[in-house]
Amino acid sequence: VEGVKDVRSEEHCPNECDVTPEYKDPSAPVVSCSGLTFLYDRDAALHDISFEVGKGEIVVLCGPNGAGKTTLLKLLSGILRPSSGKVFLEGELLDKRMRKRIFQYVGLLCQDPNDQLFCTHVREDIGYGPENLHLSAESVRQLVDTAMELMEVSDLADRPIHRLSYGQMKRVGLAGLIAMKPPLLLLDEPSANLDPASIRQLV
Repeated sequence: VEGVKDVRSEEHCPNECDVTPEYKDPSAPVVSCSGLTFLYDRDAALHDISFEVGKGEIVVLCGPNGAGKTTLLKLLSGILRPSSGKVFLEGELLDKRMRKRIFQYVGLLCQDPNDQLFCTHVREDIGYGPENLHLSAESVRQLVDTAMELMEVSDLADRPIHRLSYGQMKRVGLAGLIAMKPPLLLLDEPSANLDPASIRQLV
């Protein structure tokens, strides 16, 4: 997309811990779709969608309300099942079996961070995913510290979630995804309801 910087040119991780995505198959597209269709009752929200996104690419999905943007993201993250067509994550078919380990491939930032954050404090929420991967306490700490530093929320580590602003909640939600190191990050209207300063901090 014109005007969007390439993440491959970014500097290395600023912390001891590397949060570079862990690609299962570096030679395969991160995500690809073939003939993807989704129906709400009899109305087609998406019809015959086919595309692929490679490693390191940034894609901006634009369209009016009701165009099917959120529906597509939910299909790519396994929340919804397509009426027809297929989704492949790093060359592997997204099916019932893969949905059980979808967190290894996809991180979805919800449009409303209230739907995403559920722990009491910031550090606890960001560390929830890595802790459930049965990593060592030190590995979890490094992942959380690095994700917080990248999203500029280190000063909020011990703050209760309910005392965060809307923009801070979005950055904490994204930090939680970064800490999981998924190959594919999906952001659902990340700039919605944010002021210009908050948008710059988020993206």
